[in-house]
Amino acid sequence: MYLSDRDMAILAFLLKFRYCFQSQIKQAFFQGKTDQACSKVLRKLNQLRLISMEYTPRTFHHNLGNLVFLTERGGRLLAEEQKTTLFELGYRKVSCKPRSNSFLWHRKKIIDTHIQISSELEQLPINLNYLAREDERVKRTFGETVITTLFSQDHSIKITPDMVFVLESQVTQSQAVFVVEIDTGSETVGMGKKHEKGQSILDKFQRYERLLVDPYRGWKEHLPETSADGFQVLTITNSDRRIESMRSLSKHLQALAFFKFSTFDRLDAFPFFRGHSWKSFHGSDYGMLI
Repeated sequence: MYLSDRDMAILAFLLKFRYCFQSQIKQAFFQGKTDQACSKVLRKLNQLRLISMEYTPRTFHHNLGNLVFLTERGGRLLAEEQKTTLFELGYRKVSCKPRSNSFLWHRKKIIDTHIQISSELEQLPINLNYLAREDERVKRTFGETVITTLFSQDHSIKITPDMVFVLESQVTQSQAVFVVEIDTGSETVGMGKKHEKGQSILDKFQRYERLLVDPYRGWKEHLPETSADGFQVLTITNSDRRIESMRSLSKHLQALAFFKFSTFDRLDAFPFFRGHSWKSFHGSDYGMLI
C-alpha cells in the first residue's frame, strides 16, 4: 500500500491523542482545503483498516463529523516504521462509542485542550512529564478507576478531573501540576439539589480545596513522582459571565490562589501558557499561566 507522509502523520496524531473528531483532523492537516479533501483521505485509511470511524449525530448546535480511532493494524504499521513493538509504542485500543451530543461536545473540548497544550509546549523550554485524560481507566490496588482520579490519603475525598498534567522547566527543573475542568454549561455552578448531591462545580472546587490543604498530600500517590507540593485548578468554560458566577459562589474558599479560569473563545485567540488567557479569583484582567 502507498501512504503519504501526511497519511502517516494522521496515524501518529491519532496514536498521540487516542482518538479525534474529523473536524480536529481537518484543522491539523487540511487547513485551507475542503471537508471533502479530508474525508477522502480518511475513507482511504478506513478502507485499509488503519483507522475506524464512528458516526456522530448532527444537531442544530453541533456538527462534529466522524469520531476517528487508530486501529491495531494502524498501530502495528507505526510500530513497524519506528522499529519498535506495539506495546513500546504505547498503543491502547479505545472503546468509546458515541453517546449523547453533550457528552461528545465535552469530549471534543477536552481533546482540543490536549492538542493545544502539546502544540505549544513544543515551542517552550518546558517538558510535559505526564498527561492523562478522563477517558482512560487504570487498575489500582482497590480496583479499576478513571486514570485521572485523585484521592486524599484516607480516600474520604475523591475527584476526577477532565485532565491532569505535570510540567517541568528545562532550566530550573522545577515542576508544576495542573488539573483541568472543562465546563460546557451543562453543570450547575452551585446551590440547589445537584449541589446537595455533590454534583455542582462549587462542590468540585470544595473537594479540590480539601485535597490542597491535606497535609499528607495523598493526591500525589496517584501521579508519577513529582516535587510539586500543590496543583492549580484550571477551569475552561463558555463565557466571562459564567466565570463571574463561579467566582462569586466560591469566594469563601481558602485556597483561592490555586484556581484560574478561562473561556473557549479566549483560548482560541490567545496561547494557553504564555498568552493573556487566565483570570484568577481576584481582578478582572486576564494574565499568563506561567
